[in-house]
Amino acid sequence: MGAVLHWEGARHWYKIYLDGESLVLIKRDAAQTLQLGSVPFPAQPGIRYSLLAQVRGTVFLAKVWPADSQEPSGWELHVADPSATWLSGYGGVRMYYLSRGSVTTTVAFFRETRAT
Repeated sequence: MGAVLHWEGARHWYKIYLDGESLVLIKRDAAQTLQLGSVPFPAQPGIRYSLLAQVRGTVFLAKVWPADSQEPSGWELHVADPSATWLSGYGGVRMYYLSRGSVTTTVAFFRETRAT
C-alpha cells in the first residue's frame, strides 16, 4: 500500500509505499521507473500502520509507525530529486498487491494539503 505524492498520469508520478521490508520512494518518468530511496521497515502481519509524507519543493519526506503508537518526531526517509516539477498533478492512495500472501487494507484517513 502506498500514497501517490504527485500524479500527472500513468507516465509521470511519485509514490511512497511499504513493501513489507522497507519504506520506499519511487518515481515514474516517461518510460522508466526509478527507486529514489528506501529505508528498512519490517512491517509485521496484523499490525496497522500510519504513513505520513510531505513534499517540500523538490525534497520528499516520509515516516511510518504502528497506528496505535506515537508518531516519530523525525523523518525516516529524506530524498531530494532536483528534477521534480510541480506544475500540475495531485496526490492520492494507490493499492498494489504482490502475489504473495493475504493482505487486508483499510484506509481510515487521507488528506492532501497544498501550501500556497
